[in-house]
Amino acid sequence: MQISAVIIVKNAAKTIEATLESLKLFDEVILYDNGSEDNTLKIASGFKNVKTVTGKFIGFGPTKNLAATFARNDWIFSIDADEVASPGLISVLENITLNDDTVYSIERHNYYRKKRVRHSGWGKEIIFRLYNRKYFGFNNKMVHETIDVKGAKKIHIPAEIRHYSFHSISDFLKKMEVYSSLFAESKKGKKKSSVFRAFLSSFTVIINKYFFHLAFLDGYRGVIITFTAAIGNFYKYLKLYEANKNDNIKCSLIINSSGDIRKLQVVLNSVFHQSIFPDEIIIVSNNHDKADDNLIYDIIQRSIIHINHIKINNSLSLSMLQNDILPKVRYEYIIMIDGDSVLHPEFINDHLQCASENKFILGTHVKLSDSYTQQLLNKTDSKFYRVKTRINVFRRIAAISKTACKKTAKNNITENNVSLFKKDLLKLAETVDTTGENAGFAEMLNKTDLKGIRLRLGGIIYRMT
Repeated sequence: MQISAVIIVKNAAKTIEATLESLKLFDEVILYDNGSEDNTLKIASGFKNVKTVTGKFIGFGPTKNLAATFARNDWIFSIDADEVASPGLISVLENITLNDDTVYSIERHNYYRKKRVRHSGWGKEIIFRLYNRKYFGFNNKMVHETIDVKGAKKIHIPAEIRHYSFHSISDFLKKMEVYSSLFAESKKGKKKSSVFRAFLSSFTVIINKYFFHLAFLDGYRGVIITFTAAIGNFYKYLKLYEANKNDNIKCSLIINSSGDIRKLQVVLNSVFHQSIFPDEIIIVSNNHDKADDNLIYDIIQRSIIHINHIKINNSLSLSMLQNDILPKVRYEYIIMIDGDSVLHPEFINDHLQCASENKFILGTHVKLSDSYTQQLLNKTDSKFYRVKTRINVFRRIAAISKTACKKTAKNNITENNVSLFKKDLLKLAETVDTTGENAGFAEMLNKTDLKGIRLRLGGIIYRMT
């Protein structure tokens, strides 16, 4: 037989013997092992036609293509380690006349606990498994890989492969863990996700499988297949959501203080009650009152966050930012606010979640009344920072979907509630003429070609008057 069977395998001791037994009439079977720790290799050693190769797993599609390179023949029959080729299929393969421009499909019947599942989306499948590696191969998908049949003629072989992928609920859970992680890894930064999407996706799977795919006709097997598929979808989108989050970005919060020490205290207390802390705080002030300096020094000593106090003689300008402040910024991401800005508890988190290279982020401003400002300045309660305004209600609704609360920013920036990567700011400083420039950090962004994202209901600051 001028066809090589190719299998990629890891810890398949439960199924590999039946698979290899069904392939004993092949002259060559390539077994590409990527780290088995059970008896898989010991079982495979008992078959004379099996050639074992060990290597890394680089995703299902790429790994299958790599495994095929070790075959002696150009014609490849790809079969999984939990599948069994039927005697009828082997008989067809022994006598088939192969055409180089053709890819051949086969039926696959799925089993759970040795009983065939006829519904639940597990009914008869048509899969392409026989191809000439000179002309065709698998796509590069990490999971759910298929042979790329573009430009190929397609012929169906009227015989089946029997698929025994699950023998217990534990098998479902193990596969769910692997596939959900591979999905998140392959889609990270390319596909958006959210807790709401994870919930909606799992709910949709239940409706589709149990009712539209008639899983109820498969009895308890249908229930298991339906709900493990739903849970798998739930976790793969949650893992993608976590993978897309920017929690690992280290950020510096720059507070441009106007000199009002009472307002600065309120602002700092709101910083200390963030859901995610900045990695450092840089206070830039032009107030040289000794009593205020002593108060700031006392705050620095008691702070759980590193604070750097930088004094300047005039208002903060672009040239000062470039020459005096940026060299002292220790971390990769910068968030800039004014010294009269009380932060919403999710302020830092909102900016970090939308952080993107070659873009700057603008948060939302809410102006407080004089009376409310005085209440904040006069309170000593540690929870005073929880400002109550109508925007908080809308923010909770918008938090369901990040895409619903941001839009492209226009170049009309007048106040500091801005964040961007330090390297982007350094590039910007090189392109903007700072000679005689008195504009602040926010105003200079009006002169840049950097794209902006405005958080409609995120990155909220409450401006004291």
